[in-house]
Amino acid sequence: MSVSDLSNDRAPERDWFLALLVDHVNEHGGSIPLTITVGGSVVTGTLIGVGEYYERTADDLSDVFPSRADTITEALQQAGTDSVNAVKRHKEQVRKGETELETPHFLHLRNVQFLSAGPTTETALWRGRIDDISGFSLGEATV
Repeated sequence: MSVSDLSNDRAPERDWFLALLVDHVNEHGGSIPLTITVGGSVVTGTLIGVGEYYERTADDLSDVFPSRADTITEALQQAGTDSVNAVKRHKEQVRKGETELETPHFLHLRNVQFLSAGPTTETALWRGRIDDISGFSLGEATV
């Protein structure tokens, strides 16, 4: 996305600022408290990078499948490492002017709560398409 896209009257397919936040945690790690609206639902949690998402998913699945823990952990940690390295390679190519900047397609949350008029549902991790998010705010919502 270029600066000229930001001044265009037509709304972009994905929020450039949200994509920037996701891109930052994917490349540099860290976390950001975030509340999003997706499909009419409110989801709140902590934005994390793709590497941390795969590491935590590996830990969770290893607990569920202890006999395959080593295989699961190795595969998902490799997926996380490969994803982080791909982000860094892409950013370096952009810095060198070799390619256009591509924004991320997915965001990852930990310590997730799905807020509704009824009971709040909680889950450890959540992965969602950035294109499907209709709004967001910094900070975690509380009920």
